[in-house]
Amino acid sequence: MFQDDRFDRLVEQYIAAAEQIGRHLEQIENILRDARPIHVVIDNWPTQTPPPTTGAVKAVLTFTGADMPAGITVDSNSNAILNYTDDKGDPTAAPAGATAVFASDNAAVATLGASVSTATGFSAPAAFVAEGTFNLSVAQTGAFEADGTTAIADPAPELVTVTAGPANTAALSIA
Repeated sequence: MFQDDRFDRLVEQYIAAAEQIGRHLEQIENILRDARPIHVVIDNWPTQTPPPTTGAVKAVLTFTGADMPAGITVDSNSNAILNYTDDKGDPTAAPAGATAVFASDNAAVATLGASVSTATGFSAPAAFVAEGTFNLSVAQTGAFEADGTTAIADPAPELVTVTAGPANTAALSIA
């Protein structure tokens, strides 16, 4: 009888443990069943808008030493300037690896020297040799937004009019 009591108690413990495991399995099954709709919702989550880019997104063409396009005279000393702005329109550094070549479509009126890198872009000296008009343009290479794949567009060419400088004055003196 003693052995039967121990055996009966052991069987009861196994049965209780099996029932407890069964309850745990049911709880796990319910959790997994409830989680399936969550998984579907995550799969259908709307596409997030990427954060705004940082760094250069636009190139801006200007002249220094004169108001462009007015104010350019044969006597002017100016530089063609290519600056970069960020997505908020604030000045920013030129993209790493970018280069720029400035050009005039009318060398009889203006010529442009080699470009040099500046803190926010590029600069090239301009020589105005005669009255007339020319289109100032700039071609960039390697100028990409922060994503590394979106090219920053070259700015539109600017029509520039070069006028005669102020008249020289003569003075007559008697000595």
